[in-house]
Amino acid sequence: MKILALDVGKKRIGLATSESNIIASEYGVVVSASDMEKLEKIVKIIEDEKIEKIIIGLPCLASGEESTQAQHVRNFAINLGSLINSDIEIIFEDEILSSWQAEKELNSEGASLKEIKSRVDAVSAKIILEQFLNRL
Repeated sequence: MKILALDVGKKRIGLATSESNIIASEYGVVVSASDMEKLEKIVKIIEDEKIEKIIIGLPCLASGEESTQAQHVRNFAINLGSLINSDIEIIFEDEILSSWQAEKELNSEGASLKEIKSRVDAVSAKIILEQFLNRL
């Protein structure tokens, strides 16, 4: 089963994939001025890559409550769901500290600040996907 994970931000969306249900890999970052442009790009990726399941990071607080960004993410997921095949399941995954972990991982790899900025969202999506896969 091919899975796509999204780390949805207001400006950038990180993407990661897994074909094996064991290993998650960075896929890239979608950057566009409007949510509709981002949605269109992601729908094309879903079709091209034959994605069967989508994991979307949901920003939660340490208390377990959803953050203020969570409603934006939920709305994005609703809009995405309306544009894709209804057989594709969309699942939310708590993304607490995923961006922090991504920065830490990239720093430990010796990435430059420029590289960190360009990859942090995709690495965050990979961490969200790894977290999901670890529970399977």
